[in-house]
Amino acid sequence: MVLFCIRRCYPRSEFRNVLLKVDGGVRSIAVRDILYCEAHRNDQCISFSDGSSVRLRIKTGELFALLAPSGNFVRCGAAYILNLAKLCRLNPRSALMADGAEIPVPRGAYAELKTAYYNFYSER
Repeated sequence: MVLFCIRRCYPRSEFRNVLLKVDGGVRSIAVRDILYCEAHRNDQCISFSDGSSVRLRIKTGELFALLAPSGNFVRCGAAYILNLAKLCRLNPRSALMADGAEIPVPRGAYAELKTAYYNFYSER
């Protein structure tokens, strides 16, 4: 269950953390440390830059709504949310993340993902 998101009128570049209910407690998660999120039924597994991960009960759409204001995240099919800042390579079949994980790109999703990737880097 999501408690709330800390945004408080910060501009995109200052969007830093989200508060999530994890393991019966509340945890502040730094958005910049998230590599990607993967759906597992009603749970999400969030993978971090340091190799750790956390599993929480939240729907993909709800988690994406919390992360989207940062401007760094894009949905990749129904199961993944990718941090564009941690995306190293993109092709029509897969997205290679900074930790070496290859995320499958669903058929028909490549064009939209490629556009989001280019836009992300052209805005910086």
